[in-house]
Amino acid sequence: MQTTSKLTAVNSMLASVGEAPINTLEDVGVVDAITAISALEEVTREVLVEGYTFNTDKGYPIIPEGFDPWEAKIPPNALSVVPSDRTLVVRGERIYDTQTFSFSHEGRNEITCDIIWGLDFDELPEVTRQYVAIRAARRFQKRAVASELLNAITADDERQALWAHRRANTRIKKKNFLFDSNSVRNIHNTR
Repeated sequence: MQTTSKLTAVNSMLASVGEAPINTLEDVGVVDAITAISALEEVTREVLVEGYTFNTDKGYPIIPEGFDPWEAKIPPNALSVVPSDRTLVVRGERIYDTQTFSFSHEGRNEITCDIIWGLDFDELPEVTRQYVAIRAARRFQKRAVASELLNAITADDERQALWAHRRANTRIKKKNFLFDSNSVRNIHNTR
């Protein structure tokens, strides 16, 4: 069995509005196909920015430039960057020091950050690809045709795909009530 590719997802989106499939994602001249690709990329970003185990790195080192102006630049495919040092914040595509009021990090070897990465569709786990494809198809269909009947049918498909996506991510995280519950954590922090 083959996994869901970006081309397969786009063709499913086109089929949802009665359009013919395309053979390649390169040099697409069909307006609906271009719109479908755009919707798929938009939904992929929306889903990934929530942060999951497969696209999040905790304590990722960002190395400041080793020469003047010693700036620490955000990686281009990072959707969210949170420095571990609370005196540092992200401004634009650089890390700003709120104590020195500058972007200069002279003397720092690295800045550790929690980063949520933007991944290509084909790099996502299969269950997430299916969810993104169904959600994008629903959005594309709603914009292209605006049929309430089709919207209701795809809404149920999207809901089921979302549950599968969340179950898979929770299973990967191996959550533990005693260690991962906010309520339990708050009780321990107040003692």
